[in-house]
Amino acid sequence: MMCTKVTLICLTDEVYSIGPRRISSQLKRNAFEVQLIFLQAKSFWGQIKERFSSHYDESDLSESTYRELMSLCADSIVVGLSVWTHNADRAALITRRLQQSLHCPIIWGGIHPTCFPLQSLETAEGICLGEGDISFLRLAEALRDGRDYRTTPGFWFRDGIGIIKNPAQPLVQDLDELPFMDFEYEDHFVNEGGTFRQMNLRLMKKYYGAKLEMMLSHGCPYKCTFCSNDQLIELDQGYRKFRKHSVDFFLAELHYILARYPHIYNLIIDDDAFMFLPLKLIQEFAARYKKEFPNLPFFVSGIIPASITREKFRVLMDAGMIKTRVGIQSGNRRIMREVFVRPLHEEKLVEGSEIAHENRKRLAPIQYDLIVDNPWEHPDELKDTVRLVHRLRRPYTFALNSLRLLPGTTIFHMGEQAGFTRPDQNIMPASYEQFIPNMLNLTLAFYNITRAPEFWIRYILKRDFGQRTVTMKRFPRIGFLISFAGMLKKSCHNLIRGDISLWPRPLDQWCGRLFVGRTASPCSSPTSIGSAYKHALPRRNQENARVVTPDIAQEHAAVGGSALQV
Repeated sequence: MMCTKVTLICLTDEVYSIGPRRISSQLKRNAFEVQLIFLQAKSFWGQIKERFSSHYDESDLSESTYRELMSLCADSIVVGLSVWTHNADRAALITRRLQQSLHCPIIWGGIHPTCFPLQSLETAEGICLGEGDISFLRLAEALRDGRDYRTTPGFWFRDGIGIIKNPAQPLVQDLDELPFMDFEYEDHFVNEGGTFRQMNLRLMKKYYGAKLEMMLSHGCPYKCTFCSNDQLIELDQGYRKFRKHSVDFFLAELHYILARYPHIYNLIIDDDAFMFLPLKLIQEFAARYKKEFPNLPFFVSGIIPASITREKFRVLMDAGMIKTRVGIQSGNRRIMREVFVRPLHEEKLVEGSEIAHENRKRLAPIQYDLIVDNPWEHPDELKDTVRLVHRLRRPYTFALNSLRLLPGTTIFHMGEQAGFTRPDQNIMPASYEQFIPNMLNLTLAFYNITRAPEFWIRYILKRDFGQRTVTMKRFPRIGFLISFAGMLKKSCHNLIRGDISLWPRPLDQWCGRLFVGRTASPCSSPTSIGSAYKHALPRRNQENARVVTPDIAQEHAAVGGSALQV
């Protein structure tokens, strides 16, 4: 009998995993048997620990966990690992152990092997560069059929002392050709305290939580030096262009997911530049979404300041948008132009804050992203960011992200030339959420509590802080107090508007019940998906159209309380 078993391993700290879920569906609808393994999903206390940790956990798995993992992977024709740079060391340990027991190719995919193909091939037999929706399917087909899989487009392979570099797989232009994300969670496994458990509703609530991440479009017009998208554009200029799903497809996928897992209280649209989409498309989306999902508030997490318009804001708020996230990065023009290679739209930012202020009774505080701890930045340049922040209208929150010169990015090579990084530097970065608690950074963080007083702004703008922001005096205890108070306030403030995105799993389930209060979607049925998108379902759905039936609904209700154990 022909073997069709494929194992996909996700090393992320959560189980959202949009890419692996879509690849899993792609394989399933082409008659492969697929299991998704979430290797290091964080529990409630794991999330809390990570939020206050300055470094990522890179410890190895226990021997008993390895035995279980190898048992799950047995008889696979290929094992794929989704690898990010911060977990590349752990991925290497796991790969070497799997290679000792398995007799199938171990393949890496994700942004890390795309940025570090040669380094990744020191461990993995093969790597997938860029998107793997089509190329991984072609690889699995070749292995199933006994053909030479090492000629598969989109992959590089280690071949003795040489490397086979195949041509790139063309990007999928019509995203409606892709399948829905795989939410057939009975085929998934999660590592819970060193033991792999088959995913069920209780574990979905514990590890997936009450927030759903989806994407309507792919692509970003910018090529920022600090972003991994910079490397994808180097691989293929097509990553710079907008590729999108139709509104019909997006809403059909949402119906399917809610049919399988209705315990969702917030939708996060995780596009890089959602508001750059045409107004006509946004109007179509808003009208349909408001009609089909009137009780499911959503959060647009990627807004570039240049795309902000009152009309787009109005249309989206009317459809149920309760929060937005906007990237400022820096308020200094030299830093934006020469270091980040990104335009600064100061007046657009001010306009956006005015819109948010006018609609403060409907919107959670708008979140602005800032990049601090920049080794190229003079304190006087960081003061420009303080000036810009002080101009913005409340309500708002700020995410201070410490600049990490990630290997493989353009800014890392800039750092090499400036003497800030070394070619042999360990790729294990500290968490970017832990910023240096100097006086200017703490002033910016204080805005998460309240607006900084005028006398303080005048004082810090006049004070001389030296030549570099990264060498300024630090105040760690004050920093902890300001950060904790700011996080507490913005979590509570956002919750009042129905935004649960800042709350850890599975506490977000309780918050959703209390402050959002939506019930399972009444349109979670086979007819909601529509015959036009039956092809996008995972294989098992095409066979038995498993959705929320009355029996499954009773199961959901039965585990409602116990599922929230932490």
